[in-house]
Amino acid sequence: MNHFMNKKVVAVALTAGLVFGSSGVAVAYFTSDGSGRGTASVGTTGATDFIINTDGIDGTLYPGAAALPFDVIAFNSGYGTEYLGSVSVAINTYNNDGTIDAATAAGADIPGCLASWFTVTSTATINQSIASLGSYTLTGVGEPTIQLTEAGVNQDACQGHTVGIIFGNPV
Repeated sequence: MNHFMNKKVVAVALTAGLVFGSSGVAVAYFTSDGSGRGTASVGTTGATDFIINTDGIDGTLYPGAAALPFDVIAFNSGYGTEYLGSVSVAINTYNNDGTIDAATAAGADIPGCLASWFTVTSTATINQSIASLGSYTLTGVGEPTIQLTEAGVNQDACQGHTVGIIFGNPV
């Protein structure tokens, strides 16, 4: 009978194991809260991310004639989208021993062609977000203008020359 009892105990134990096993095994674990820190690098804008230029004016300047508009092209050479509000605009100049002459875009003196004879819009307002390696052209309404004012003196020194326009830091 002892032998029969061992088989009965084994059968009950096996059945109990199958019942508990098929109903799922309870897993014990601990829970806890955690905290930590990490980093994410944020890029910076460079002082020279924007390259600003113009295709020039449509027409020719004459002393006393109306001011002529010119487009402004802003190119973002940076790695992210950047906002450009406005940039300063001026005539390129050359200091010729105390006389401030107008200069070409490359900075060459135009002797006797005084920079003060030119009037240029001092600011070009862009107000655009420009994507990385993208560009924006300010044309039409809001374009800056340039004028060769009537100085009341001979202005022949400016004839046939191309005066440089420089764009400065965002303002």
